[in-house]
Amino acid sequence: MLTSKFSKIYTVIFSAALVVSLAACGGSESSEPGNAAAEQAESMHEASAEDGISGSVLMDNEYAFIEITETSISDDAYEWKLDIENKSDQDFVCLIVSTSINDIMIDADLPMAVIGAGESISADYAWDKAEMNLAGITDFTKFGYTARLYTSDVYDEIVSESGFIYPLGEEAVLHQTMDTSSMTQLIDKDDFKAWYVKSEISEANEYGISLYYENNSDQDLLFLISRLDANGTEVELSSVDYISADMSGFTSPEDLYFQLGEGEEHGVASADALTELKTEISVYDTDSNLKYSEVVSLPLE
Repeated sequence: MLTSKFSKIYTVIFSAALVVSLAACGGSESSEPGNAAAEQAESMHEASAEDGISGSVLMDNEYAFIEITETSISDDAYEWKLDIENKSDQDFVCLIVSTSINDIMIDADLPMAVIGAGESISADYAWDKAEMNLAGITDFTKFGYTARLYTSDVYDEIVSESGFIYPLGEEAVLHQTMDTSSMTQLIDKDDFKAWYVKSEISEANEYGISLYYENNSDQDLLFLISRLDANGTEVELSSVDYISADMSGFTSPEDLYFQLGEGEEHGVASADALTELKTEISVYDTDSNLKYSEVVSLPLE
């Protein structure tokens, strides 16, 4: 079973993410790939950002009305501007989870706030462009999402609605997966797999690790980085991206970061000083049952 921090995967895990967002914890600025493929991907994102997305309704029921009013591109993210109306007589918090593009799970962030009864807010919903580039997404053909409303006090779920948006029409959907031929496989099971993709040093002197998960099972899974050890000592991840909710039949890239520097709080002064890097990858089902856990060694580049 999960520890108390990660129990009730599809309620508390996302409520925990909500708490992190409210507290403005974590998060790291990763350096964007500078190669031609990344530049081409950015160009494609810009070209397709306005195609059939604005005006899409994510939820319309007795509790809330949620609509995408416009889209934009920033240096680190592809963004939706959402109008969220609370039609109910109670305060709630809105959370968008299980986000995917072209059937690849992509992290996205909705800054959270309590929406009062009868009130409306405008919020920016940001998709991680670094993950999009890593996944090789060069066009938007299918967006997947689940919109959830929670009570504002104890984060009990009020209602949940899932759906897809097809900017170019359903006939134009591109089901994407990443090419794993050059990756290092870490886990190879019939139902799920994990690969090491690459590592890089960010501008903030953080050591970044890119992983890739594949869920071939008939149920949703949660991939969790339980710990990361550098040179035999556990290091603290400086981003909150150590959990990945992967829907049945979907894949997902994931970026992890830990701070390099002098002192015991960092453990490793520089990338050159790294001699061993290990991580524990745990896989849970939606009932919080541990399906698999393994400590794996990561390549050093």
